Amino acid sequence: MLETVRFFTFSHIQGVLTVKTIFTTGQVAKICKVAPRTVSKWFDSGRLRGYRIPGSKDRRIPRENLIRFMKDYGIPVDELEDFPKVVLFLSPDPAFFASITSDQFVVRHATSAFNAGVEIDTYLPQCIVIDCAGFNDTIASLWHVINEKLSDFEIMGVGDPEKHLEGFSSFVRAPFDPNVLIADIERKCGKAVS
Repeated sequence: MLETVRFFTFSHIQGVLTVKTIFTTGQVAKICKVAPRTVSKWFDSGRLRGYRIPGSKDRRIPRENLIRFMKDYGIPVDELEDFPKVVLFLSPDPAFFASITSDQFVVRHATSAFNAGVEIDTYLPQCIVIDCAGFNDTIASLWHVINEKLSDFEIMGVGDPEKHLEGFSSFVRAPFDPNVLIADIERKCGKAVS
């Protein structure tokens, strides 16, 4: 059985890019460049949030909790820059962004503001791409969800720039060329192929 967990290492398993999302105290210690006992103290004091494995004393820390902890305490997150980014595509039509794939970033999808909130909480995407025509009536609620949950991210729009340009870091006119959109995302994520 394939366990989808993430430790900033990415691998192709059955054609799917998987990412580790749960860390041990030893892994956190390596990332933060401290002793494992220090991580245990952070965990036990409640500063670093996570959970214990049932029937065990082993601790586990979700990725989003680790990133927030590192940012709150000024621990550099430079190691994150060396690995593919998470890109969240938002469209009520699952087929709208179906042609977007890249080995330079992890692709996630959401079809509603609620799903977007869940994906943002779980994956902390560095780039969000919105089908503006699909979310025309609910774009304000999407902005609220995104701005409430993320502080450091790129946001791209796909649609009619005359109607939705405000607030986006870049915009692609629909219908779009998937290769152009992928190249733009890779540049935004700092992973453009030379």
